[in-house]
Amino acid sequence: MSAPVSTNVLAGVLTVNGSLDSPLITVQSGGMLKGSGVIIGNVVNLGTLAPGNSPGTLTISGNFTQGPAGVYNVQIFSAQNYSRLVVGGSANLDGTLRLTLASGFQLAAGERFAVLTAAKGINGAFRTISSNTPVNVTYSNGVVDVSEPTAAKPEIHLSDGTPVSTTALIANNTFYGFSSLAQNIALGLVEEEPAKPNAISLTFDAGEFDVQGQNGKTYTIPIAGAFKINDRVTLDYEIPLQYITFEGTGLMQAGLTLDLPVKVIVPSPDQPWSWVCTPTAAFASSGNKEIIGGGALSNVFAYRWHGITATYGNYISFFEGDVLAENDPRFPTGVNQQIMKNGLKFDLPFGKDWLIELYGIYTQFFQSAAVSSYVTAGAELGHHFFWNVENQKVDLGYLSFGFYTELGNRYSSGNLQLGSAWRF
Repeated sequence: MSAPVSTNVLAGVLTVNGSLDSPLITVQSGGMLKGSGVIIGNVVNLGTLAPGNSPGTLTISGNFTQGPAGVYNVQIFSAQNYSRLVVGGSANLDGTLRLTLASGFQLAAGERFAVLTAAKGINGAFRTISSNTPVNVTYSNGVVDVSEPTAAKPEIHLSDGTPVSTTALIANNTFYGFSSLAQNIALGLVEEEPAKPNAISLTFDAGEFDVQGQNGKTYTIPIAGAFKINDRVTLDYEIPLQYITFEGTGLMQAGLTLDLPVKVIVPSPDQPWSWVCTPTAAFASSGNKEIIGGGALSNVFAYRWHGITATYGNYISFFEGDVLAENDPRFPTGVNQQIMKNGLKFDLPFGKDWLIELYGIYTQFFQSAAVSSYVTAGAELGHHFFWNVENQKVDLGYLSFGFYTELGNRYSSGNLQLGSAWRF
């Protein structure tokens, strides 16, 4: 009996049916090896390898090597009927894996197709995956698996165009009294008797948010205050400090806004209307990721009737910024954003020194944004505390507690607030 000889497939097709004994089969460019059965020996594929006869299983007792120009053809007809290559030794992979799924056949969730197994492990990987439908290809424990593609999580850009971005943080704390009733008191947006020229407030705001299926938390401490310049003009400031946790990472955001509210129309006992126009300058940073600056203009119109105050506000801002970190997908470009807010709120006094506030706000991002718009609805309860000492009324400050929620395009949040304010 003669000894087995090596086989060189230069062109055409070599079909295996049953058993083929050859120490080495080399499939050259332009050649094809196909069929079902067992090859006793090693195989080097520089051309095309196609197990089965539409489809089937081909077994190689030795090692399998595919070069850069080699193509491994796999057909998948059903969960039980698909191409398989079983290697008794090791598999050294390169080149192309060409997948063809039968017309109308869909990969099911959790379904896996072991299109190649190597008893002694796999070295390398296919350089190119060619398929007539999206697939996921994995290499583990000597097996090449084909499965349904894993849906990638959308990349959320915290820098610009989300309700937790730095621009939104500044807009929220600049827009009339959004932060808390305590801030309203500090900025003079809620009148009190007797009026005092200066004020400061401290608010704690904590909440959770969900944007496009990804969850995060925010912890915000807006500090606000006002200094009287004259009877019609004050200088207000807000220092919003915010810490965000999102998808296992943390980010500290901080800012400073300076407002110059001008009382265009001053209310009086005979005139219940008021109009305050406020230009704003703002600066902020998102950790060491980005720095921004911007300006805004707010107009607030209020009407008071039997102690109840109805207020409408409009806010428009323009922000520009630059990225400080390179190659961070959540801070891909510098800030270029315009934000508009329109809101309506009602201040309802009751009892002795108690006040409840109800508000709704619509926010619109004008540049490309993950969340182009969202609606805020909230309520707060506040009380002004006094202490009588020898018939003297001592002001202990203002305390408020509230909650709000935000809803937008695949975005939602819920927040609780606790605020305090003092006028002096």
